[in-house]
Amino acid sequence: MAIELLHSAGKKLFGIKIVRYTIVGGVSTAFTFFTTLFITEYFGVNYLIPYVIVLGLVTLFNFFLAMKFIFKVKTNYLSRFIRYLVVYVINVLLVKLTEKYLQVHYAFAIIGVTILLFLVKFLIYDHFVFHHNKEIPSK
Repeated sequence: MAIELLHSAGKKLFGIKIVRYTIVGGVSTAFTFFTTLFITEYFGVNYLIPYVIVLGLVTLFNFFLAMKFIFKVKTNYLSRFIRYLVVYVINVLLVKLTEKYLQVHYAFAIIGVTILLFLVKFLIYDHFVFHHNKEIPSK
């Protein structure tokens, strides 16, 4: 009985887009943050190099997870990907601007921008990138 209740609750919880987004985003953010931190501190390179590379790779992976697992859309891959990349570029720019002009450590800039953009990115993805309205089948 208790196991069935937990299974049912789990299915309902995973049925909620924001929960799926939070799980994927949380794992991706942790991977991006700690990989950037490790490479920057261990190898002594400018944080922006590993951050852009790791975030870029994670963004590619997350795009496909967003299509299939989070927002469950099946059309218009290219146009959705281009819109998704715009959000990626904005994210990188905000981290750089925060680090440079607010003069905070790059790790805090990454964390701050991630927290600041969490809900904003979800809404952009849900209503602008992965929306279901008037989908045109891709060729």
